[in-house]
Amino acid sequence: MSRDPNYALDQQQSEYERLGRQAARDNGLTERLFRAAGIGTGMRVLDVGCGAGHVSSLVASLVGPTGSVVGIDREASVLEYARAHAPTTADVSFILGDFRDGVARLGMFDAVVGRYVLQYQGDPLAAVSVLANCVRPKGVFAFVEVDIPSRYSAPGMWPESDLAHELGQLLLRVWHVTGTQLRMGARLPSLLAGAGLDPSPQLLTEAMVGVGAEGAELMVALLRSMESVIRENQLADFDALDLGSAVERLLQDVPPPGPISMGPVKVGAWATRPA
Repeated sequence: MSRDPNYALDQQQSEYERLGRQAARDNGLTERLFRAAGIGTGMRVLDVGCGAGHVSSLVASLVGPTGSVVGIDREASVLEYARAHAPTTADVSFILGDFRDGVARLGMFDAVVGRYVLQYQGDPLAAVSVLANCVRPKGVFAFVEVDIPSRYSAPGMWPESDLAHELGQLLLRVWHVTGTQLRMGARLPSLLAGAGLDPSPQLLTEAMVGVGAEGAELMVALLRSMESVIRENQLADFDALDLGSAVERLLQDVPPPGPISMGPVKVGAWATRPA
């Protein structure tokens, strides 16, 4: 199996909180995807690479008290955070482990879901194939991944600025040096089909757009979480970036509502397991 990309983001409280802000931005598309895939009341759902548990909590609201959600992740610290913030009105549990090795012991599920996890797999087809065996016949498989064209110059911001370009280029250098698979969104249908599933011809897409201070803060917070990768790989002089003032500098001399940032495209795809 190919080596997994290095995970670029820190495992600490500030990152988990950033993921919460990111989830607030991404839950709309994710919920529409899960509903379109047929995830609903009473289902047993596996959330792979569950991280801080934001997708697990969203799924719990869809399956209700008669359903259940199992999240699995390789990082013990993030699962502690997920358990502490899980909804108390639903059957949600979290398991430490690599989903590619540990899901067989968990039994069969009505659905498998995930968000921004296949992009970190060295062999995503093998990973999807393992998961396909854990879904009951006619069960569903629904994932959200990002798509950044390999020649995409940088996450864009309007009005254009040298600082926005510098920070956007640095984000891309981090993704490249860690080996993150940036075209995973576009690959989803072929991966689902390659694993023996029946992919829906419909895809849900949404650009990552940030407006004003919120958009600037999301970009800067993401770079803060990448500090160790930036320093270890000498991708930039991290101290000279002065991220403490970066949001203020991005907002300078920009009329209301402030700068508009345009990032990658989120792609949601789903499939069913043949009967």
